[in-house]
Amino acid sequence: EDVERLVAMGVVEAGDGAGGGDGGGEFRVDLGLLRLGVGLLDVPLSQEAILAARKVLIEHSRAVAHELSQLFRGEVSERAARDVRSLSASMQPVVVQALLTTFQRSLREELRGW
Repeated sequence: EDVERLVAMGVVEAGDGAGGGDGGGEFRVDLGLLRLGVGLLDVPLSQEAILAARKVLIEHSRAVAHELSQLFRGEVSERAARDVRSLSASMQPVVVQALLTTFQRSLREELRGW
């Protein structure tokens, strides 16, 4: 049951020969999501709620990434490719931290409203 939930969350993917009822088979694991997925196994939310939350996060994360890339593209359009790669590498951790901090604050405000 836990493996089925992890598959549904996209944490684990059945590989060739997986399943078959014998308990064997191979699975591919998204190591970036494994810790999160295992943590969600004990959260008292339905699978449907977890999948809906995942969809919301993916859609909004893609939208943020797209808009920020458009914003930064204008800033780096005149620079050499090497400079753009360097800027991208240095900006990614800053943007991730800013996104995390902003989300935590927004979530805290929402929860206070409850």
